Amino acid sequence: MKRKYLYIFVSLILVFSMFVGCSPADPDTSEPSNQTNPVSEPAENGDTFKVGAILPLSGANAHEGEVCQNAMEFAKDKINEAGGIAALGGMKLEIVYGDHQANAQTAITETERLIVNENVQALLGPYNSAVGYTTAPVAEKYKTPYLLNNSVADDILKQGYKWVFRANQTSSSNAVDQLSFLTELSDYGHEIKNIALVYENTEWGASAAEAIKDFAATDEYDFEVVLFESYPANTPDMTSLIIKLKNSGADVVIPESYLNDALLFMKTMEEMEVNIPVFAGGGGFTDPGFVSQAGDTAENMFILMAWSTDILEKKPEWATEFNDEFKEKYGYDFAELSSNSYQNVWVLADALERAGSTEPEEVRQAIEETDITDGYALINPYQGIKFGEVRGMTNQNIYAQMLVSQVQDGELRVVWPAELSPDDVDLRWND
Repeated sequence: MKRKYLYIFVSLILVFSMFVGCSPADPDTSEPSNQTNPVSEPAENGDTFKVGAILPLSGANAHEGEVCQNAMEFAKDKINEAGGIAALGGMKLEIVYGDHQANAQTAITETERLIVNENVQALLGPYNSAVGYTTAPVAEKYKTPYLLNNSVADDILKQGYKWVFRANQTSSSNAVDQLSFLTELSDYGHEIKNIALVYENTEWGASAAEAIKDFAATDEYDFEVVLFESYPANTPDMTSLIIKLKNSGADVVIPESYLNDALLFMKTMEEMEVNIPVFAGGGGFTDPGFVSQAGDTAENMFILMAWSTDILEKKPEWATEFNDEFKEKYGYDFAELSSNSYQNVWVLADALERAGSTEPEEVRQAIEETDITDGYALINPYQGIKFGEVRGMTNQNIYAQMLVSQVQDGELRVVWPAELSPDDVDLRWND
């Protein structure tokens, strides 16, 4: 009899150990799961809604991650200082950060840690498109609302996800805006026929360049891509790349680069006396420090951007006030990374107000039904924020659009579209 009890006791210990020993460190995201993150109790004053933000806070993109983090904190503070989420009894937002180190596999572990261990109820991030690919399935698996920011690769949202959304622009919308601008240059007497595309070899760079290449040859644009060349991200030398560019016969070059590569690209262009006009496709060229660090090498180049101080005169007064406060606190104006990151916190807050609940499915549905046409979420030059199907992507903002700015006398000035360009700004061209 004693042996029988001993056997049962040992068996119970072994079963208990199996559950305790399960680790979320290496999740299998290949199959959907019915598991959801914990549901909060009805809100009371002083409660918080925990948001997980997965960002590159160390590694090659640590600076970009910090910019995104600063903007998220700024928006969160604005919401909390105004009383929090009124529909949830004044519930405050709390942001818990995970560092993916610009590593797509590390991001999986960090995202699952935020959901399982930190019990976050929604996700923001991750900046890098490659990380967007690996973290989106995690959010889908755990049925956690996920607002992407600055992850522009179209394919992320071509998987039919229900829980993943994107308010900012995409690689294909970037391509359409860039090619539309190049087409309209003929109105200024500058005919563009031949395009060179150079891009860093991560998911973002490749997807952005591929999108331009695909659209360029269509009847709508009819450009010829005379150079389509990748280079290793964070390369120490671009000499061979610039030689190929110099001999390409391109009328314009579109580089897709993060900050360090963007600076090296412009420096090498100057050193090798290559005078092909540059129309940068976002990325590191939109970093708040790019123009000052690039100096004269950037003069008169064009940059596709999500945001510029030039649009403030077209915005309500609060936008100028918020930008001034942000600059006083962090030392730089809003820019693409910060405006997109700021925007998502407000989109989430808007959804929580309409949901009146922290239950995941109700929050997800509220995000899906977003239709913002005014208010603090609209810091970007959009008509609004509304999620729908765009070029095969689901849950993509149908109103996302870009600006084209030109570096003039060391400052970025919006030159396109015309309705968002200041009256005192004219496009310049180096013949």
